[in-house]
Amino acid sequence: MNTENEIKNNLPESPECPVNRPEKKIQWKKIFSLSNICFAVAVILITVAALIISNAVHRGGESAREAYKSAKNKASEDAYNRFYDTAYASAERKYHVSNNVSIEVASIREEANLEVLKVCDVEYVIESKDDNEDGIEAWMEFYGDGVYTVDMKASEFIIDSDRQYVLVRVPGPELTNCRITQANRLFWQDGVFDKSISVGTDLAVEMRKAGYTKLNNYMKSNAQFYKSAKSSAQTVIANLVKGLNSELTDLVVEVEFFD
Repeated sequence: MNTENEIKNNLPESPECPVNRPEKKIQWKKIFSLSNICFAVAVILITVAALIISNAVHRGGESAREAYKSAKNKASEDAYNRFYDTAYASAERKYHVSNNVSIEVASIREEANLEVLKVCDVEYVIESKDDNEDGIEAWMEFYGDGVYTVDMKASEFIIDSDRQYVLVRVPGPELTNCRITQANRLFWQDGVFDKSISVGTDLAVEMRKAGYTKLNNYMKSNAQFYKSAKSSAQTVIANLVKGLNSELTDLVVEVEFFD
């Protein structure tokens, strides 16, 4: 008969009570450790790859921008050169016409007294009987006008034919013509009725001279008249130059005074 111990040793193992196998646990721990290392390495590799790709994209973007900038500058330069060449060729074709500016300007210089503004005024002259031996009291009204002119013979012209530009330098306008247009006798009283006609005529002439002097002095010294004359002169002279060179549609004319 088998002993009790032998019977126990020959009994099959129960599935509910597995026998401890230490060597298998150690093996699984090694596998898990290796997996963690592989995972960490994979993460590192992915991160490095992402950085490399990002850097490559950044460099690619910079390269694209540089290429675009270079192409844009090249296109702009080419366009500028084409337009410049076209404009230059056009200016060359008009060169002879541009010279006509000088010819026409020369004809403007022949105007010694170029009229730029017409002004008018009214003045009164009173003769008191205490101021003359004949005892005549007289009041007269004088209307007059004057013309501001510019001496174009003293002018200077600076001409840039290529740019179609003309600078005209002229002396300031002056009142060169003043006249009495109307004289009205407002009051005339002769204290002695037997005075000769010549006495009244002489007094009228003197009063007319006084009226002219007052008109001339006022129109010549009036600051507003002078300012208007300068502004008008700039317009008149510029229009003259442009009118004589109407084919130059882009002509620029400036007028300045050296008084």
